[in-house]
Amino acid sequence: MKIKNLLELDLEDIILHMRALGVEAVAFNGSSLTLSKSYTPVKEELPPSKFEDEETKLACGHALWMANEAGECYEGCLGKPKEE
Repeated sequence: MKIKNLLELDLEDIILHMRALGVEAVAFNGSSLTLSKSYTPVKEELPPSKFEDEETKLACGHALWMANEAGECYEGCLGKPKEE
């Protein structure tokens, strides 16, 4: 691949190729792209809930703690009618 062909790719492909080759910066024909030296994706793992109301769901599917005292969901969900 030539540098002039690199700038024709989608940005995601350009970044993947540059990272694979260890290139941190490229400039060509009035365009430049600089990548950070380190890249680590952020993974957030939440611990299991210690509260019982987080496991209980409303009719709309949201957690029980996302409702007021009247049982109305803070997200504005109308909920599903209860089957009799």
